[in-house]
Amino acid sequence: QGATENVLGGYLLSETVSESIIEPLYNELMLAKLGVETFTIDTETFTARKNNGGSSAYWLGEHEPTNESNVNFGVINFALKEVGALNRYSAKLFRRASQIEQTVTEDMRRQIALAIDLSGLRGTGGKPAGTGHTGAEPRGLRNTLPTAQVNALATNGAAPGISNINKAIQSIKTRNIMSADSWGIAVSTRERQYMTGWTDTTGRPLLRQQWDGEPFPKLLGLRVEESNQIPTNLTVGGNSDCSELYA
Repeated sequence: QGATENVLGGYLLSETVSESIIEPLYNELMLAKLGVETFTIDTETFTARKNNGGSSAYWLGEHEPTNESNVNFGVINFALKEVGALNRYSAKLFRRASQIEQTVTEDMRRQIALAIDLSGLRGTGGKPAGTGHTGAEPRGLRNTLPTAQVNALATNGAAPGISNINKAIQSIKTRNIMSADSWGIAVSTRERQYMTGWTDTTGRPLLRQQWDGEPFPKLLGLRVEESNQIPTNLTVGGNSDCSELYA
């Protein structure tokens, strides 16, 4: 940033422009809204202890011995991943443009939050493609447990329906994970808009009380959040305009 070029900060020094700054249109953040749990660590690695179960129950006869069983324990190891943004501006601009620090800091904070949000869903666990990345991102939901994914659509993809979302919820519950207030659904903005147009066989809306009303905030009892960060250009079979839905 500097005072010599308008687009890099010179506009902030001109008295012929407004004091207020029109903010850029950022993508929506989803994970925090959907209740994802966060916690703080102060080390490079963190180990969470886990009870894997293992006790066995038996029906007993009078005065008969029973088998012994043990609870098994395990751990989940977390490794610190670092994300950041770098911006540099001249001392002249800093002295003369009072908004520069807050404006730049807020933009960087927002971009960092969006990077975390996207990696939480689609992170590979390795270094992302593209220039500028020097370290690994977290492994996101999409790449953590591929066997839990529901691919119930046609060879070339298909328009999503309530049955697809219901199967995703079923995939979670079959692992003995019971529903909670923190459950939610994340979709692309395009898919959310498509869903709000769902109708029954008579043409009446499914996700709103009536056509001039607001769409319901929940689907199958779960909150729905949307963001353009979820891609709509994925290739499935012969189609390259497909997307993903997360429960």
